[in-house]
Amino acid sequence: MAIFICSNCSHTEETPDEFLGKKARCLKCQTLSTITEKETKTPKALPKTPASNKMNPSPPRDEFSNDERKSINVTHRSREIKSWHVVTLFVLLGAILTAQLVQLEGQKEWEYAIRSPKDSALEEDLNSWGESGWELVFARRATNYAGTAEYEMIFRRRK
Repeated sequence: MAIFICSNCSHTEETPDEFLGKKARCLKCQTLSTITEKETKTPKALPKTPASNKMNPSPPRDEFSNDERKSINVTHRSREIKSWHVVTLFVLLGAILTAQLVQLEGQKEWEYAIRSPKDSALEEDLNSWGESGWELVFARRATNYAGTAEYEMIFRRRK
């Protein structure tokens, strides 16, 4: 059996032997590559054991040294810690967003007042309304029907 291995993205596909040596486009990235012969791996011969061990075979040899095993365990633990951190982060973000939404819901209820103070008492009136919880939203200097100028102000505060 022949095999197609993309030189760009390493995507592999098995192909019939009749396409061996021909060029084909990768199904994933459309790069042109040559179809080659599939390498067959021969299984490694197992070491012969003495006849006396056939009744009580020894356990298979461990493929990793102690240092490699420690490295694998540390890597596995660090992944667990990282995933725990991610979960905790999402829980905290959810709590913060929920608190913000609750706070915004409470801010939707306002009461408004329109005031037109006299110029002579402007500063005193502004201080008084501010102490009562009123917030100035809009102000303009306008001329009234009598032809005199005065301030028109819109205030708001939470109910």
